[in-house]
Amino acid sequence: VASIINGNGFQLYNNIYFIIHSAIFFFLVLQENYTKKNYLKLINYFIIISIFALSVCSFVTIIMFLSNKLNITNNFKSNKLRELFIYCAPVGARWYTIITNPNTFGHLISMTFFIAIIPLVTLKKNIYRISIIIMQSLNLIAFFFAGSRGSFVSLAFGLIIFIFYLLFYLIKKGNWKILLSLIIGVSLIILIGTLILYKHNLTSFISKSIFRSKSLTTGTGRLDTWSKLLKLPFLSNIFGFNDNYLYNYLNNLHSYYPQGFLNNEGRAHNMFIEVLVSYGIFAFIIFISCIIKTFFQMYKNHKNLNTQNHFIFVIFAIQFITILVGGMFEQLPLFSLSAHAVIFMFVWANLISLTEYTKQNTN
Repeated sequence: VASIINGNGFQLYNNIYFIIHSAIFFFLVLQENYTKKNYLKLINYFIIISIFALSVCSFVTIIMFLSNKLNITNNFKSNKLRELFIYCAPVGARWYTIITNPNTFGHLISMTFFIAIIPLVTLKKNIYRISIIIMQSLNLIAFFFAGSRGSFVSLAFGLIIFIFYLLFYLIKKGNWKILLSLIIGVSLIILIGTLILYKHNLTSFISKSIFRSKSLTTGTGRLDTWSKLLKLPFLSNIFGFNDNYLYNYLNNLHSYYPQGFLNNEGRAHNMFIEVLVSYGIFAFIIFISCIIKTFFQMYKNHKNLNTQNHFIFVIFAIQFITILVGGMFEQLPLFSLSAHAVIFMFVWANLISLTEYTKQNTN
């Protein structure tokens, strides 16, 4: 309804297609596949395809960087190709990656990082595990140099939850040897990483060039945009505002990015504010209510899952929280028919399918 009332050409059709796509995707995942053996095959297939696609982007970006670092790029006859290599993976600066948007790439990595654990554990052949480890290693390298701070925060938040869950699980099971090995291993990784950073004097480069510490104090435009958007007259526009209204509103207030508000880089950069602003109060309440209901359902029914499905449930739950945290910095999952939207719906749909099936059988 909000799309029909307030949507301009792009927003109207974009949102309607998103609704159709979401419904179809939910329907496909929530079919009776859950009760069959091919449910695990289905989710592993989707996860591996996603990780593989991202690792190809990471691999190409790393090759571009090496080409620039070794001055091979200077020998290219094509100026456009040479400029592309330098733009995507410059030496001494953050990588824009082959996707040409470091934030888009960064959030794709954070939104798929934990679900990659499912095939890593459930697939029996070592060749699959080795392939996943290699692909994720490539992704983490590119993720780091992309320097997307929002996705870094969301991934770090998910890692904290995952580590606490793992510690609690090992203590509960009494696996003290594995617990000790885990603590020693993590400590060694942190120690070696710290020594490498200081030995090669990389801390200044990482702080200034990758994570751009200066802009943390001067502001990146997000806080300014959020504060102005939250002052909109929501009560008199219960179905939200269209792009033209928002553009003029921010332009009159001399927003940090008024000239770019009609494109992806100039939007709210916050999933929750984006729903409130673009779709209105009713849509925002429905969206938040669905998320809260999912958490209640997860808490109520997760104990009734068998061991394997409980493990899958925990991974999807951590990934879901990671996506929601990332949504505080970007609106990507709800912006368009993108890979982010598909992954978001995939994670959410599996969480609901696991707990909903359990609730039905319990009743």
